[in-house]
Amino acid sequence: MIERPRSIIILIILWLLLASIYIILAQYSATLVLDIPAWQFEGLHQDVVSMLFFGSLMSTITWFVFAGMFILFAYGTYKADNWIWTTGIIIITTFLAVFGLMITSFIITVWLLPTNFSTQGLSIIVILTFIDLGIIYQLTRPKIRLYFNVAGRKNSD
Repeated sequence: MIERPRSIIILIILWLLLASIYIILAQYSATLVLDIPAWQFEGLHQDVVSMLFFGSLMSTITWFVFAGMFILFAYGTYKADNWIWTTGIIIITTFLAVFGLMITSFIITVWLLPTNFSTQGLSIIVILTFIDLGIIYQLTRPKIRLYFNVAGRKNSD
């Protein structure tokens, strides 16, 4: 039986927290998908309604895929699958780069067009960024690297 450091529990909670946020975002997108066809009766052109429908459907699918991926990461962390460490570092680093661009975009949007949507979007991205930073921090701890069997190997020469 593998002994799990306390920091592994924290890492699992962070993975599940990310999954939960993405599930909430997916549910929000899904409600938009269901509501968008009614928008054509509010004066929007059919092409615009079609684009909104397609974009919301794709974001709903994307959010659910990310949520499933993070649930899988939580399970893999629990089982000490060593591929989780490498894949987690790659995925979370990529997300941090994208979130950096999104934060910049939302800050400009909030400054130019302060709406509830832009303010909430900025808040969500900032929260996701802090969770991702927490995951990177946890993944780089020596005990977690040992847990995943990816500790730095020293030459025995």
